[in-house]
Amino acid sequence: MVKIEKLKRASAQNVVVLREVPYAEAKSLVEDYLKNNKTAYISEIVDDLRLDLKTVHRIVEELEKENKIT
Repeated sequence: MVKIEKLKRASAQNVVVLREVPYAEAKSLVEDYLKNNKTAYISEIVDDLRLDLKTVHRIVEELEKENKIT
């Protein structure tokens, strides 16, 4: 029984509640994030900004194509 309670607490600590923001706003947030954090994993951006993984991935690809990030 104790193991189950520990597992429940550990799982709850890793939950990220995502925000719903318009795409243009999300793109601006990601761009600003990357200006302040020269290197970052997509997962870090997702966690810190609480944005959807697929959306962040798409935004990062767009920013690369626009030569705004390398």
